[in-house]
Amino acid sequence: MRGRLLGGALCLGCLACCPAAVVRPEKSPANGWGDPGFDGAWYGEDDQPEYDGSPADGGPTEVGSAVVVGRLPTPRHEAAVFSDGKVVYAAGGLDSRKGFLTEILRFDPGSGKVTILPETLPNPTQAAGVGWTGKAAYLFGGRNGGGFLNQIVRYRPGTGEVTLMRATLPTAGYSLGVAWTGKVFYLFGGFTGADSDQILRYDPAADVLTVLPVSMPFGSQAPGVFWDGQGAWILGGASNGASAHIQFFDPRTGQVTEVGSLPYGLWVPAGFYDGAAFYLAGGASNHSGYASILRFDPAVGQATAISTRLPFRLGGRIATWVAAAGCAYLLGGQVPPGGRFFDTIIRVVP
Repeated sequence: MRGRLLGGALCLGCLACCPAAVVRPEKSPANGWGDPGFDGAWYGEDDQPEYDGSPADGGPTEVGSAVVVGRLPTPRHEAAVFSDGKVVYAAGGLDSRKGFLTEILRFDPGSGKVTILPETLPNPTQAAGVGWTGKAAYLFGGRNGGGFLNQIVRYRPGTGEVTLMRATLPTAGYSLGVAWTGKVFYLFGGFTGADSDQILRYDPAADVLTVLPVSMPFGSQAPGVFWDGQGAWILGGASNGASAHIQFFDPRTGQVTEVGSLPYGLWVPAGFYDGAAFYLAGGASNHSGYASILRFDPAVGQATAISTRLPFRLGGRIATWVAAAGCAYLLGGQVPPGGRFFDTIIRVVP
């Protein structure tokens, strides 16, 4: 198996979290995702945690923990979640009461405060692929009440500038996998009316999108994707059902190959990369959802389940690694497939 290496070890000095101060709080029920007719009845009330706004663990973060540490203003699913290394942002999403959102939130792990920012997305957007360059976030595609989107949106948190780029996706779609190389983005799969096998390259400096002449062996909607310094890994996703395929794209050769399998098929996992390993938290199978967390080691190309588990079954690509905190945060999400939405903020220290 190919060896892959990227600097940056897991930091264990995580920040303690305080109660989340939220503007305009409200709580509402949810339904509909994956299977619009599914009402979450498989799971029971224990899957929706009771959270009173107090610190979940009463102290500093603990290695091997996954705890609820705050709440969002409303339950929402598949916002574009990313971090600048210090704080977490969530752009858009599907709100259980308001519908598709243009709203952008900022969550500060140090203070526990959630802020609704004054800037908004140009269109209501759920399930956009998202990547962070170090200065700006780019959102690719998505969907809303009008259908699938082909837009590319740049958001610069430092200035609050939101820009609809001139370049567009060749086909409107959502749930693309995104990998940032330090110079360009590679976009994998998504759903365009079917589970796509397409690979795209986007140069943000030139605002140019290119369709690559190579396709993935297996289509992949909502996979876990990360860049390891030499290539991109595409883990799971929907490919006519929940997939266990592990695919690797090498831009030096322009080839993408299947190189292994996950322990089980899953899609819409909450994925995050700590610089050494990629984690797939939760996600959906064909008929149920997971609270388990897989750790994928790119050096050996294998994924194994770790002992840490989410507090409840959860689906949605809603996670980001926060380097300054040395842990990941998951914002919102849904009981998969098609159950209630969550307003929780979960901190994971794998």
